[in-house]
Amino acid sequence: MNELLARYVNRMTQRIQQLGMAVELGKEVPYGRQLLIKDESGQMTIVTLYVGKKGEQAVLGGKDSPLRRR
Repeated sequence: MNELLARYVNRMTQRIQQLGMAVELGKEVPYGRQLLIKDESGQMTIVTLYVGKKGEQAVLGGKDSPLRRR
């Protein structure tokens, strides 16, 4: 994982934890890293973080969850 991506992952992990959600590192993907987020209801959401020429980007996967509404 490159340095810019590592900093982005750390920053987003801290922000999500401040919202009271559990965060686990998921698998590495091309140009990014997945985070597995468990919200208050126990629902899991995958967030894929990317850093590239266009800057930082977060892509939420899965069903509607409280994370999407924040």
